[in-house]
Amino acid sequence: MIIQPPFKVALTADFYDDLGNLKYPDVGLDLFEDSPGIEITRFAKHSPEISPDQFTGINTTIVLTP
Repeated sequence: MIIQPPFKVALTADFYDDLGNLKYPDVGLDLFEDSPGIEITRFAKHSPEISPDQFTGINTTIVLTP
């Protein structure tokens, strides 16, 4: 059996408040709960532009604001 690494989806940091809680908990991330091959993560900080180093180890990104 081949074990695939998870498909990592990163949310930009502006999805979260200062305490690390989602600002919009009903954004639909629950759709990924039954998908064991998908891992939700987040950017450590919000920047006006996403830098290439923020994509390290990430497969795709969901951006809240530019």
